[in-house]
Amino acid sequence: MKILSSALLIIFLPIATIAKERPSKPNVVLILTDDLGWQDVKCYDIDEPSPMETPNIDRLAERGVKFWQAYSPAPTCAPSRCAIMSGNHPARAQKTHVVGGAPPTPNHKLAWSMIAPWYSGRMPANEMTIARVLRENGYVTGHSGKWHMAIDHKAFPQPEDQGFDWTRSSRGARSGMSTNRLTNFATYQSKDPFKLDQNGFPFHQTNEDALTFLRQNNATPFFLYYATWLVHTPIHTRAQDLLKKYCEKLKVEQPTNPKEWTLEGQRNPYYCAMVEELDYYIGTVLHYLSETDDPRWPGHKLEENTYIIFTSDNGGMEGHAKEVITDNYPLDKGKISAMEGGTRVPLIIAGPGIQLLLVYNH
Repeated sequence: MKILSSALLIIFLPIATIAKERPSKPNVVLILTDDLGWQDVKCYDIDEPSPMETPNIDRLAERGVKFWQAYSPAPTCAPSRCAIMSGNHPARAQKTHVVGGAPPTPNHKLAWSMIAPWYSGRMPANEMTIARVLRENGYVTGHSGKWHMAIDHKAFPQPEDQGFDWTRSSRGARSGMSTNRLTNFATYQSKDPFKLDQNGFPFHQTNEDALTFLRQNNATPFFLYYATWLVHTPIHTRAQDLLKKYCEKLKVEQPTNPKEWTLEGQRNPYYCAMVEELDYYIGTVLHYLSETDDPRWPGHKLEENTYIIFTSDNGGMEGHAKEVITDNYPLDKGKISAMEGGTRVPLIIAGPGIQLLLVYNH
Protein backbone atom coordinates (compact mmCIF):
# COMPACT_ATOMS: atom_id res chain seq x y z
CA MET A 1 0.00 0.00 0.00
CA LYS A 2 1.19 3.53 -0.76
CA ILE A 3 1.16 4.75 2.84
CA LEU A 4 2.89 1.64 4.19
CA SER A 5 5.59 1.54 1.53
CA SER A 6 6.28 5.27 1.90
CA ALA A 7 6.55 4.88 5.68
CA LEU A 8 9.00 2.00 5.43
CA LEU A 9 11.09 3.90 2.86
CA ILE A 10 11.42 6.92 5.13
CA ILE A 11 12.12 4.79 8.21
CA PHE A 12 14.87 2.56 6.92
CA LEU A 13 16.77 4.73 4.43
CA PRO A 14 18.32 7.09 7.00
CA ILE A 15 19.54 4.42 9.43
CA ALA A 16 22.95 4.16 7.78
CA THR A 17 23.58 7.85 8.53
CA ILE A 18 23.02 7.49 12.27
CA ALA A 19 25.75 7.15 14.89
CA LYS A 20 26.93 3.62 15.63
CA GLU A 21 26.10 3.76 19.34
CA ARG A 22 22.41 4.19 18.61
CA PRO A 23 20.38 1.02 19.43
CA SER A 24 20.02 -0.93 16.21
CA LYS A 25 16.26 -1.40 16.54
CA PRO A 26 14.39 1.92 16.53
CA ASN A 27 11.02 2.21 18.23
CA VAL A 28 7.90 2.78 16.11
CA VAL A 29 4.70 4.61 17.06
CA LEU A 30 1.87 4.46 14.52
CA ILE A 31 -0.92 6.94 15.30
CA LEU A 32 -3.99 6.18 13.19
CA THR A 33 -6.76 8.73 13.63
CA ASP A 34 -10.39 8.03 12.79
CA ASP A 35 -12.14 10.09 10.07
CA LEU A 36 -9.70 13.01 10.28
CA GLY A 37 -9.95 15.05 7.11
CA TRP A 38 -6.99 16.40 5.13
CA GLN A 39 -8.28 19.96 5.63
CA ASP A 40 -8.97 19.53 9.36
CA VAL A 41 -5.27 19.77 10.28
CA LYS A 42 -4.06 23.36 10.29
CA CYS A 43 -0.69 22.68 8.67
CA TYR A 44 -2.48 21.13 5.67
CA ASP A 45 -5.17 23.73 5.11
CA ILE A 46 -4.79 25.33 1.67
CA ASP A 47 -7.89 27.49 1.36
CA GLU A 48 -9.23 29.58 4.25
CA PRO A 49 -7.27 29.07 7.49
CA SER A 50 -8.67 26.14 9.44
CA PRO A 51 -10.40 27.24 12.66
CA MET A 52 -9.18 24.06 14.37
CA GLU A 53 -6.06 24.37 16.48
CA THR A 54 -3.54 21.53 16.04
CA PRO A 55 -0.23 22.87 17.43
CA ASN A 56 1.22 19.47 18.36
CA ILE A 57 0.53 17.90 14.97
CA ASP A 58 1.88 21.01 13.27
CA ARG A 59 5.14 20.80 15.27
CA LEU A 60 5.47 17.13 14.36
CA ALA A 61 5.21 18.13 10.69
CA GLU A 62 7.92 20.76 11.15
CA ARG A 63 10.47 18.20 12.33
CA GLY A 64 9.45 15.42 9.96
CA VAL A 65 8.13 14.80 6.49
CA LYS A 66 4.65 16.07 5.62
CA PHE A 67 3.19 14.16 2.67
CA TRP A 68 0.93 16.26 0.47
CA GLN A 69 -0.47 13.42 -1.61
CA ALA A 70 -1.07 10.53 0.79
CA TYR A 71 -4.09 8.32 0.23
CA SER A 72 -5.85 5.84 2.46
CA PRO A 73 -6.26 2.30 1.08
CA ALA A 74 -10.06 2.71 1.19
CA PRO A 75 -12.63 5.44 1.89
CA THR A 76 -13.90 3.69 5.03
CA CYS A 77 -12.45 2.50 8.30
CA ALA A 78 -12.12 -1.29 8.51
CA PRO A 79 -10.75 -1.94 4.99
CA SER A 80 -8.09 0.74 5.49
CA ARG A 81 -7.06 -0.66 8.86
CA CYS A 82 -6.70 -4.17 7.51
CA ALA A 83 -4.68 -2.92 4.53
CA ILE A 84 -2.35 -0.81 6.67
CA MET A 85 -1.82 -3.62 9.17
CA SER A 86 -1.19 -6.29 6.52
CA GLY A 87 0.36 -4.29 3.66
CA ASN A 88 -2.24 -5.76 1.29
CA HIS A 89 -4.88 -4.10 -0.83
CA PRO A 90 -8.25 -4.34 0.99
CA ALA A 91 -9.45 -6.92 -1.54
CA ARG A 92 -6.43 -9.13 -0.83
CA ALA A 93 -6.82 -8.49 2.88
CA GLN A 94 -10.39 -9.86 2.39
CA LYS A 95 -11.97 -6.83 4.02
CA THR A 96 -13.75 -4.44 1.66
CA HIS A 97 -16.51 -3.10 3.90
CA VAL A 98 -16.96 -2.01 7.49
CA VAL A 99 -19.20 -5.01 8.17
CA GLY A 100 -19.70 -8.00 5.84
CA GLY A 101 -19.65 -11.69 6.62
CA ALA A 102 -23.31 -12.29 5.78
CA PRO A 103 -25.05 -13.86 2.77
CA PRO A 104 -25.82 -11.37 -0.03
CA THR A 105 -29.11 -9.52 0.35
CA PRO A 106 -30.41 -6.30 -1.19
CA ASN A 107 -29.92 -3.31 1.09
CA HIS A 108 -33.38 -2.14 0.16
CA LYS A 109 -35.94 -4.04 -1.89
CA LEU A 110 -37.05 -0.97 -3.83
CA ALA A 111 -34.06 1.38 -3.86
CA TRP A 112 -31.45 -1.14 -5.04
CA SER A 113 -31.74 -3.26 -8.15
CA MET A 114 -28.49 -5.13 -7.52
CA ILE A 115 -27.24 -7.32 -4.69
CA ALA A 116 -23.81 -6.65 -3.21
CA PRO A 117 -21.25 -9.49 -3.31
CA TRP A 118 -20.62 -11.68 -0.31
CA TYR A 119 -17.41 -10.31 1.15
CA SER A 120 -15.51 -11.47 4.19
CA GLY A 121 -16.34 -10.00 7.57
CA ARG A 122 -12.72 -10.02 8.73
CA MET A 123 -9.09 -10.10 7.80
CA PRO A 124 -7.74 -13.68 7.88
CA ALA A 125 -6.58 -14.62 11.37
CA ASN A 126 -3.25 -15.91 10.06
CA GLU A 127 -2.44 -12.74 8.08
CA MET A 128 1.17 -11.57 8.37
CA THR A 129 0.79 -8.18 10.06
CA ILE A 130 3.23 -5.42 10.96
CA ALA A 131 2.90 -6.50 14.58
CA ARG A 132 3.79 -10.11 13.80
CA VAL A 133 6.84 -9.12 11.77
CA LEU A 134 8.15 -6.79 14.45
CA ARG A 135 7.46 -9.24 17.28
CA GLU A 136 9.42 -11.91 15.39
CA ASN A 137 12.30 -9.43 15.29
CA GLY A 138 12.47 -8.71 18.99
CA TYR A 139 9.89 -5.96 19.46
CA VAL A 140 7.21 -5.78 22.13
CA THR A 141 3.97 -4.84 20.37
CA GLY A 142 1.12 -2.81 21.84
CA HIS A 143 -2.26 -1.52 20.74
CA SER A 144 -4.49 1.12 22.30
CA GLY A 145 -7.90 2.21 21.06
CA LYS A 146 -9.99 1.16 18.11
CA TRP A 147 -9.48 -2.19 16.38
CA HIS A 148 -12.35 -3.00 13.98
CA MET A 149 -10.64 -5.43 11.64
CA ALA A 150 -13.53 -7.86 11.86
CA ILE A 151 -17.31 -7.68 11.55
CA ASP A 152 -17.44 -5.45 14.66
CA HIS A 153 -15.14 -4.11 17.36
CA LYS A 154 -15.19 -7.22 19.55
CA ALA A 155 -15.32 -9.97 16.91
CA PHE A 156 -12.50 -12.42 16.18
CA PRO A 157 -9.68 -11.87 15.40
CA GLN A 158 -8.62 -9.39 18.06
CA PRO A 159 -5.20 -7.69 18.39
CA GLU A 160 -3.76 -10.52 20.47
CA ASP A 161 -4.71 -12.92 17.65
CA GLN A 162 -2.69 -10.96 15.10
CA GLY A 163 0.64 -10.23 16.68
CA PHE A 164 0.06 -7.88 19.60
CA ASP A 165 1.50 -8.66 23.03
CA TRP A 166 -0.52 -5.93 24.77
CA THR A 167 -3.91 -4.42 23.94
CA ARG A 168 -6.50 -2.07 25.45
CA SER A 169 -9.69 -0.96 23.70
CA SER A 170 -11.34 1.56 26.02
CA ARG A 171 -13.37 4.30 24.32
CA GLY A 172 -12.48 6.65 27.14
CA ALA A 173 -14.01 10.11 26.81
CA ARG A 174 -15.42 9.11 23.42
CA SER A 175 -18.13 6.99 25.00
CA GLY A 176 -21.60 8.46 24.54
CA MET A 177 -22.62 11.33 26.79
CA SER A 178 -25.53 10.56 29.06
CA THR A 179 -28.84 12.22 28.10
CA ASN A 180 -27.41 14.43 25.31
CA ARG A 181 -24.31 16.36 24.27
CA LEU A 182 -25.33 19.57 26.03
CA THR A 183 -25.55 18.10 29.52
CA ASN A 184 -23.25 16.39 32.02
CA PHE A 185 -20.02 17.95 30.86
CA ALA A 186 -16.82 16.88 32.62
CA THR A 187 -15.87 18.69 35.84
CA TYR A 188 -12.82 19.15 38.07
CA GLN A 189 -14.33 16.93 40.77
CA SER A 190 -12.09 14.03 41.83
CA LYS A 191 -14.83 11.41 41.43
CA ASP A 192 -15.66 12.44 37.87
CA PRO A 193 -14.49 9.59 35.55
CA PHE A 194 -13.71 12.24 32.93
CA LYS A 195 -12.18 14.73 35.33
CA LEU A 196 -10.75 17.78 33.59
CA ASP A 197 -6.98 18.21 33.85
CA GLN A 198 -5.16 21.47 34.59
CA ASN A 199 -5.53 22.47 30.94
CA GLY A 200 -9.27 21.83 30.85
CA PHE A 201 -9.23 18.57 28.85
CA PRO A 202 -11.19 15.51 30.00
CA PHE A 203 -9.44 12.39 31.20
CA HIS A 204 -9.26 10.01 28.23
CA GLN A 205 -8.57 6.37 29.11
CA THR A 206 -7.61 5.51 25.52
CA ASN A 207 -4.74 7.98 25.68
CA GLU A 208 -3.76 6.88 29.17
CA ASP A 209 -3.56 3.30 27.90
CA ALA A 210 -1.14 4.35 25.16
CA LEU A 211 1.03 6.10 27.74
CA THR A 212 0.86 3.08 30.05
CA PHE A 213 2.21 0.83 27.31
CA LEU A 214 5.09 3.22 26.69
CA ARG A 215 5.93 3.48 30.39
CA GLN A 216 5.91 -0.29 30.83
CA ASN A 217 7.89 -1.19 27.72
CA ASN A 218 10.38 1.58 26.99
CA ALA A 219 13.37 -0.57 27.97
CA THR A 220 12.90 -2.80 24.91
CA PRO A 221 12.30 -2.03 21.23
CA PHE A 222 8.58 -1.26 21.02
CA PHE A 223 5.86 -0.84 18.44
CA LEU A 224 2.79 1.09 19.57
CA TYR A 225 -0.30 1.13 17.37
CA TYR A 226 -2.36 3.98 18.81
CA ALA A 227 -5.72 3.91 17.01
CA THR A 228 -7.66 6.92 18.25
CA TRP A 229 -11.45 6.94 18.49
CA LEU A 230 -11.26 10.63 17.66
CA VAL A 231 -12.67 12.22 15.53
CA HIS A 232 -15.36 9.65 14.70
CA THR A 233 -18.98 10.15 15.64
CA PRO A 234 -20.64 10.74 18.06
CA ILE A 235 -19.84 14.40 17.53
CA HIS A 236 -19.47 15.78 21.04
CA THR A 237 -16.99 17.15 23.55
CA ARG A 238 -17.05 16.75 27.32
CA ALA A 239 -15.10 20.01 27.70
CA GLN A 240 -17.75 22.73 27.95
CA ASP A 241 -15.22 25.57 27.90
CA LEU A 242 -13.68 24.16 24.72
CA LEU A 243 -17.13 24.12 23.10
CA LYS A 244 -17.67 27.74 24.16
CA LYS A 245 -14.23 28.69 22.82
CA TYR A 246 -15.08 27.47 19.33
CA CYS A 247 -18.53 29.04 19.36
CA GLU A 248 -16.81 32.37 20.00
CA LYS A 249 -14.04 31.71 17.49
CA LEU A 250 -16.50 30.65 14.76
CA LYS A 251 -18.87 33.50 15.69
CA VAL A 252 -21.81 31.13 16.04
CA GLU A 253 -24.49 30.98 18.69
CA GLN A 254 -24.14 28.54 21.54
CA PRO A 255 -26.07 25.40 20.48
CA THR A 256 -29.40 24.82 22.16
CA ASN A 257 -30.65 21.84 20.17
CA PRO A 258 -28.42 18.84 20.93
CA LYS A 259 -29.82 16.79 18.06
CA GLU A 260 -28.54 18.79 15.10
CA TRP A 261 -26.00 21.21 13.65
CA THR A 262 -26.81 22.50 10.18
CA LEU A 263 -24.41 25.39 9.47
CA GLU A 264 -22.30 24.50 6.44
CA GLY A 265 -18.52 24.51 6.22
CA GLN A 266 -15.99 24.02 9.01
CA ARG A 267 -18.30 25.68 11.52
CA ASN A 268 -19.29 22.84 13.83
CA PRO A 269 -17.99 23.85 17.30
CA TYR A 270 -18.39 20.31 18.66
CA TYR A 271 -16.18 18.92 15.89
CA CYS A 272 -13.59 21.68 16.14
CA ALA A 273 -13.31 20.94 19.85
CA MET A 274 -12.85 17.24 19.05
CA VAL A 275 -9.99 17.98 16.66
CA GLU A 276 -8.24 20.07 19.31
CA GLU A 277 -8.77 17.28 21.85
CA LEU A 278 -7.18 14.83 19.42
CA ASP A 279 -4.19 17.13 19.01
CA TYR A 280 -3.88 17.56 22.78
CA TYR A 281 -3.85 13.84 23.54
CA ILE A 282 -1.35 13.16 20.76
CA GLY A 283 0.72 15.96 22.26
CA THR A 284 0.95 14.14 25.60
CA VAL A 285 2.38 11.07 23.83
CA LEU A 286 4.88 13.19 21.89
CA HIS A 287 5.83 15.01 25.10
CA TYR A 288 6.44 11.70 26.88
CA LEU A 289 8.77 10.55 24.12
CA SER A 290 10.66 13.87 24.09
CA GLU A 291 11.10 14.10 27.87
CA THR A 292 11.75 10.46 28.87
CA ASP A 293 15.27 9.07 29.05
CA ASP A 294 15.93 6.12 26.77
CA PRO A 295 16.96 3.12 28.95
CA ARG A 296 18.64 1.54 25.92
CA TRP A 297 20.64 4.65 25.06
CA PRO A 298 21.88 6.52 28.17
CA GLY A 299 22.10 10.26 27.73
CA HIS A 300 19.37 10.34 25.09
CA LYS A 301 15.59 10.68 25.02
CA LEU A 302 13.18 8.10 23.61
CA GLU A 303 12.21 10.51 20.85
CA GLU A 304 15.73 10.34 19.42
CA ASN A 305 15.31 6.69 18.46
CA THR A 306 11.59 6.55 17.73
CA TYR A 307 9.82 6.83 14.38
CA ILE A 308 6.38 8.43 14.61
CA ILE A 309 3.86 7.88 11.83
CA PHE A 310 0.69 9.98 11.96
CA THR A 311 -2.18 9.52 9.53
CA SER A 312 -5.93 8.86 9.17
CA ASP A 313 -7.92 5.80 8.10
CA ASN A 314 -9.89 7.77 5.48
CA GLY A 315 -10.98 11.27 4.57
CA GLY A 316 -13.18 13.45 6.73
CA MET A 317 -16.83 12.59 7.31
CA GLU A 318 -18.63 15.68 6.04
CA GLY A 319 -21.94 14.90 7.70
CA HIS A 320 -25.11 12.88 7.96
CA ALA A 321 -28.78 13.58 8.59
CA LYS A 322 -29.18 16.86 10.50
CA GLU A 323 -25.45 17.12 11.21
CA VAL A 324 -22.87 19.02 9.17
CA ILE A 325 -19.54 17.83 10.61
CA THR A 326 -16.78 19.36 8.48
CA ASP A 327 -15.96 20.35 4.91
CA ASN A 328 -13.14 18.81 2.86
CA TYR A 329 -13.22 21.57 0.23
CA PRO A 330 -11.35 22.03 -2.10
CA LEU A 331 -11.34 18.22 -2.15
CA ASP A 332 -14.48 16.60 -3.52
CA LYS A 333 -16.79 14.52 -1.30
CA GLY A 334 -15.73 12.81 1.93
CA LYS A 335 -15.69 9.53 3.83
CA ILE A 336 -17.43 6.64 2.01
CA SER A 337 -16.65 8.24 -1.38
CA ALA A 338 -13.62 7.18 -3.43
CA MET A 339 -13.19 10.80 -4.51
CA GLU A 340 -10.31 12.91 -3.18
CA GLY A 341 -12.15 14.02 -0.05
CA GLY A 342 -12.79 10.43 0.96
CA THR A 343 -9.30 9.05 0.42
CA ARG A 344 -6.76 11.87 0.73
CA VAL A 345 -5.37 11.91 4.24
CA PRO A 346 -2.76 13.69 6.34
CA LEU A 347 0.47 11.71 6.65
CA ILE A 348 3.42 12.89 8.72
CA ILE A 349 6.51 10.83 9.52
CA ALA A 350 9.18 11.97 11.95
CA GLY A 351 12.16 10.20 13.46
CA PRO A 352 15.93 9.83 13.59
CA GLY A 353 17.73 10.76 10.41
CA ILE A 354 14.69 12.15 8.63
CA GLN A 355 15.92 15.75 8.85
CA LEU A 356 19.27 14.55 7.52
CA LEU A 357 17.47 12.92 4.62
CA LEU A 358 15.59 16.14 3.89
CA VAL A 359 18.80 18.17 3.86
CA TYR A 360 20.47 15.58 1.62
CA ASN A 361 17.58 15.64 -0.86
CA HIS A 362 17.67 19.42 -1.06
